[in-house]
Amino acid sequence: KWSVIEDPVKLRVLLAVLGIKRTGSEEQAATWEAFNSLLKVASKDQDEWVSLTAQITQEITEHGMSKGNTQHAAFTDLRQELVGLLNKLGSSSLRDLQPL
Repeated sequence: KWSVIEDPVKLRVLLAVLGIKRTGSEEQAATWEAFNSLLKVASKDQDEWVSLTAQITQEITEHGMSKGNTQHAAFTDLRQELVGLLNKLGSSSLRDLQPL
C-alpha cells in the first residue's frame, strides 16, 4: 500500500513517471491509467513534498510538458508555487531531498 512506503521512495516513484515514453499501445494505456490513479492518491499524501511532487507530475503528464514545454502557464504557476514553498520551508528542509 502507498501509505506504508517511505517518503523518499514515494518521491522517486512519482518522478520516474516523467521518464516513461508514451507509445499509444493498449498495454501502456493501462499503465498510464494506473499511474494516474497513483498520482491522485499521492496528491493527497500527508507529506507535503510527496503531495506537491504528485501534483506537479500530474500537471506535467496532462499537459505534455515533459517534452520540454516549460513555458506552459501551468508549469510556470507550479514553479512559482514551489519556489514560494521552498522559501517558507527554508534551506534546512532542502537537505531532506539530497538523498534523491
